[in-house]
Amino acid sequence: MATSIFHAILKNDEAAFDILVQEQPSVLEKRDKKNHGESVLHLVTRAGHKEFAKKIIAICPSLVYSKDDNGDTPLHVAATNGRKIILVQMLEFGLKSVTPGPDSDSEDEIAKEPPKDGLKLAEVKNNKGLTPIHFAAISGIVKILKVFCRKTPSSFNILTIPKNQTVFHLAVINQNIEAFEFMAKKVELVNLLHQLDSDGNTVLHTAASVGNTTLMKYIINNTKVDAKAKNADGYTAAQLLNKDNANFPKLSTLLTSGKKTRKEEALQTARNTMIVVAIFIATLAYAAGINPPGGVYQDGDSKGTAIAGKTLAYKLFSVSSSIALYTSIGVVILLVSLISFEMKPLKKLLVVTYTMMSVAMVAMSASFVSAGWVIVPHFDRTTWLLYTTIGIAAVMVGGAYVYLCSKLAIIIFRKIYPERTPDEEAAPRNAMASTHVVDISNIN
Repeated sequence: MATSIFHAILKNDEAAFDILVQEQPSVLEKRDKKNHGESVLHLVTRAGHKEFAKKIIAICPSLVYSKDDNGDTPLHVAATNGRKIILVQMLEFGLKSVTPGPDSDSEDEIAKEPPKDGLKLAEVKNNKGLTPIHFAAISGIVKILKVFCRKTPSSFNILTIPKNQTVFHLAVINQNIEAFEFMAKKVELVNLLHQLDSDGNTVLHTAASVGNTTLMKYIINNTKVDAKAKNADGYTAAQLLNKDNANFPKLSTLLTSGKKTRKEEALQTARNTMIVVAIFIATLAYAAGINPPGGVYQDGDSKGTAIAGKTLAYKLFSVSSSIALYTSIGVVILLVSLISFEMKPLKKLLVVTYTMMSVAMVAMSASFVSAGWVIVPHFDRTTWLLYTTIGIAAVMVGGAYVYLCSKLAIIIFRKIYPERTPDEEAAPRNAMASTHVVDISNIN
């Protein structure tokens, strides 16, 4: 009879199944010894026969707690094979049903009362210490994880035995990226995401061990897991990388550089931009210095010296070019130093180097004006060129700094005197008005 019921399930023969159950209802309690001692509900769940499962749960709901030789319940099977509808049926009926007695030795025995500890179906562990939700994380089936999240959210907090691994560790070990991302986005699972296993490994340690680049990038860029954390053996995630991996250099850089916020990226971009601009200014200043305006003497005792070297304009040009050159070189030296890679020192350093860059750019502008003064003929009809050049420099460069200073002043003012909302502005007026309210009921 037992063989017949299992045969009917495998053949998806609903008519034969109904006849067998009507003739002998206890046939549902039989186990398939050839298949790890599975119950009929195990087999139905594995095959994905929803109607069979519904009937079995309705007739004998306690079977949702039945275990095979591996300690797996039908819920374990449903989680592994992605049987969402059957999983929901078992969770809804199973929580209302009775469960097998803790001291039961008979495979056919169905307990009449639930155990005293009120064990929940979703929290039942198999012989390896794994619950159904652990199976879902291992299989990476998101739709099953969604059901557990909705029906039994507390089941996510159960750790494996004996390694104390979370569902996050299991998803990473099996490289189930979609499942990991789904769970990581759940606010209620944030603390679990940072849970360490028995060896002190974070999920990032585990991702480094399996060498999954996508998971490591996601953990670094989208979570607050510390990339520099050490496990119980004193190793960081970067130290657990397999050096034989073809992507080892890339992965190592990823783990050692860590996550950059938008602000940090902006600071690094500003740093790199200032280095390029400083080098450009230094190049121009150097080229202008060795090729002075007005040229040099080609022969005689003054050969190679500037023709306009004795004029005031040339002296201003020489001083301005020197300021631009050496200030820019100083900026480059500061920004390429190792200290500029740390965020806090970099912020202070950028303020200093920005000031130096401003001096260099003003000096470069003055150098150009002075050079123009040297090479422009000094006649009444050309004097306006000098004043026009000075005016353009003053308007464009000076205007840019005036605009920046005004914006900075507004930001500082708003920090000192933050804007008040209409409700906050109305509150003092209401309070003042309330002090003048007279209770007319006391007036005779």
